[in-house]
Amino acid sequence: PMAYTLYTYIFQISFFNMMSLLSIFVILGIAADDMFVYMDTWKQSLEHEILLMSLEKRAIWTYRKAAHAMFVTTFTTFCAFMATGVSELMPIAAFGIFSACYILCNYLLVITSFPAVVVIREKFFVWRRLRAEAKQRESEAEAQNTAVVADSQRKADVPVADVDMEIAKNEDNSRETSKLKQSAAIKRSATQLRAKDMSASDKFFYTTYSYKLRQFRFLAVGLFVVWLGVAIGVTTQLTPPEEQENWIPEDHELRETTKAMEDNFSKSEDDGAQITHVVWGIDGVDSSGISDRWDPADAGDLEWDNAFNLSPQANQQSLWNFCIQLRNIQDNDIVRDGQVTCFIDTFKTYVESKGVSFPVPEADFLTHLKDYTQNSSAGQDELITKRVGLIKDRLRYVSFKVIGGDYVAAVKMMPRYDDWQDIIKNYSGTAPHGVNNPFQTSTFWLWMVSEEALVKNALEGIGIAGTISFVVLVISTLNIILATYAIICILGIIISVMAVMFFNGWDFGTAESIAVVILIGFSVDYVVHLCHAFIDSHSRDKVNRTRDALAKMGFSILGGAVTTFGDGCMLFFCTIIFFYKFAWIVTSTIFFAVVWSLIFLPALLMIIGPQEDTGNLKVYGRQAMEWYRAKKKPRN
Repeated sequence: PMAYTLYTYIFQISFFNMMSLLSIFVILGIAADDMFVYMDTWKQSLEHEILLMSLEKRAIWTYRKAAHAMFVTTFTTFCAFMATGVSELMPIAAFGIFSACYILCNYLLVITSFPAVVVIREKFFVWRRLRAEAKQRESEAEAQNTAVVADSQRKADVPVADVDMEIAKNEDNSRETSKLKQSAAIKRSATQLRAKDMSASDKFFYTTYSYKLRQFRFLAVGLFVVWLGVAIGVTTQLTPPEEQENWIPEDHELRETTKAMEDNFSKSEDDGAQITHVVWGIDGVDSSGISDRWDPADAGDLEWDNAFNLSPQANQQSLWNFCIQLRNIQDNDIVRDGQVTCFIDTFKTYVESKGVSFPVPEADFLTHLKDYTQNSSAGQDELITKRVGLIKDRLRYVSFKVIGGDYVAAVKMMPRYDDWQDIIKNYSGTAPHGVNNPFQTSTFWLWMVSEEALVKNALEGIGIAGTISFVVLVISTLNIILATYAIICILGIIISVMAVMFFNGWDFGTAESIAVVILIGFSVDYVVHLCHAFIDSHSRDKVNRTRDALAKMGFSILGGAVTTFGDGCMLFFCTIIFFYKFAWIVTSTIFFAVVWSLIFLPALLMIIGPQEDTGNLKVYGRQAMEWYRAKKKPRN
């Protein structure tokens, strides 16, 4: 409700469709990830004894740490979706802005209401349990003291010799125990000392997982490099769809019914073919007066071509000649078997049947045209199909209907569009005044432009989100090397998911182009969390900083990933192909985000990660200032 209110009343967007509902699955995963991060930070506060003295201090410390980490991922994801909001395609832009509203509201709730819930839980439930445990320990201590007093009284009655023997025995046991403790302390490594207070999951990432990853770090990075090369190779082979996308599976009852009708019943002449209209009398559409970009019904105001005039005999003859010219075109992609519907041809036949020669006199043209549209079935059909526009006793526009080839991919459609533009240009150059300003239009051109816009939108989204992510990472980590490694991981995740699209046999259509922008947001989160944990580590060498980062964020990343992966799996049961594809995209994105962030990035950091102040922009800035001051200092 918060996101929808922001979307409707702040951004003033009235458009809302099925695509926007997909944001729910996106935000479920991101919200779960943020809550895992906050709760892990809350648990890590237990490692600082000073924070245990005050619930308020513990809450403030957790809030500052977690809010900063979540802000970086939220901001990059927000920018990724807002980059989609500038798309030329209105539904895609609306989806991006609505998703961005979701991301913003999620962050606001996670840093306001969720911390309050955690504190309430701690104060009224956990604290009571801890107090009960403290009382129990106090009772046990009193019972132990009572037993010690009783034992002391008993020993007071023992002879001195027996007491001396008991003391000697205790001293021997004490020395033996001391030796054992010293031996254990010597054998215990520094790693075990650091890991002793960790939870089981953190200890796993800090010890077992880190050891294995360090052992095979070169192999891991090598395998990822090979996979990245393969993924780049197959990703470049993704192409836009060569036919209109189907949203229902082939084995669905509706598809089977449609196929049976196509196989057993005759098709209309224009079934599935391109229909191109050549129009005279319209000069364009004035979009400057559009008050609501998000209203599909508000397409702008029609602009009439006031120079259009079909009454002169030369103009009538010119249109008829052009009709015959179109029918004689041999290219079936432009005109299929001469199928051109020209009102001027049936008008010629009608007036000649009335004993009037064609072209009719200029003064009588409008009278004969009205008679044709009122008293002939062909003329009435032209009015009904709006190929002839008689408005207030004035001929405003006319059009020809041309049936062409089937739909092909945008890359193959562009030459066909250029051929049509050449046809119109050649006719306009020789046509008399009044009919020398036609244009051609087709719904296939809309698909062509949409496909190009989808690809452009995906590339722009990657570019904008990638650039913003890099800048944010540099600012937040103040380490150029770490930010570079993070961007390599993010690009690796994106390319890996696009490779999955290719291996599934998909074209780069509507679902895929939307997915690219969504997966940018998902791919950023886990990588950024790990980089932040690396920077926050108190260790100085690259290996221990990596292990600290894995211990701190490993379980949070896995927890958020499992939640989002489960959300995506629910979409596999959907019938509509768009949702099924979205399920594949979400689950594969989460899978590769986890693999790249928990295997490749730590392995890379263990090999060539920044140590001490390497790559630290703050240190470099301080050194630059010292150099500048030394240079400006006058020599003795």
